[in-house]
Amino acid sequence: SDVKLLIANDKNTLIEVNKKLDREIISLGYL
Repeated sequence: SDVKLLIANDKNTLIEVNKKLDREIISLGYL
C-alpha cells in the first residue's frame, strides 16, 4: 500500500541523513 511505501521512504531518508551526520561529525573530529 501507499502507506507502506511512505514509511519505507522515510526510513531510507533517515538512514541517509544519519550517514551525512556521521560524516560531518567524523570530519569535525579530525579538525
